Amino acid sequence: MMNSAHSAPSADDLELGEWFHQQIAKAFLVKRSEWVDGIAARLQSTRPATERLDVTVVWLSEMTAFTAPGRYIYVTGRLMEYCPGEASLAFTLAHEVAHHDLGHLQYFPRWVRDVADEELVRDAPFMTKLQIWVGQRARGYMPVRDRRRALEAYIAERGRGGTPA
Repeated sequence: MMNSAHSAPSADDLELGEWFHQQIAKAFLVKRSEWVDGIAARLQSTRPATERLDVTVVWLSEMTAFTAPGRYIYVTGRLMEYCPGEASLAFTLAHEVAHHDLGHLQYFPRWVRDVADEELVRDAPFMTKLQIWVGQRARGYMPVRDRRRALEAYIAERGRGGTPA
């Protein structure tokens, strides 16, 4: 059971989280899992029902879990396959819950939605947009004025068949 100081997400975080969840749900197969839901419920039993985080299973081959602002935690089907038991999945979920409780999501780049709305990639599949976002994130902080230039360079490199650095 998690018993830590936590606060409800802001309206802006909820809106961003819902948008992000919709993008994930459009791009990938997502499902609920009774096993995961049960673990999440026990883990958050001391949290008010209105502040509990929802866990969504994303069917990806990567073995990972992640979270974003709002009320969702994501685990991949591959991670569930490799967890040797309830304790290891509970540990993973607790880690993701802790990101919310410790305020780490304040560092989640709010411009992630802007990347999806950029004119250059507006019609691109969500995965392309996510690759751009991850590529930019891996390079560290990027001021707004530099994003367009980075997007143009990324798209130009992809158009030549290369892999962006």
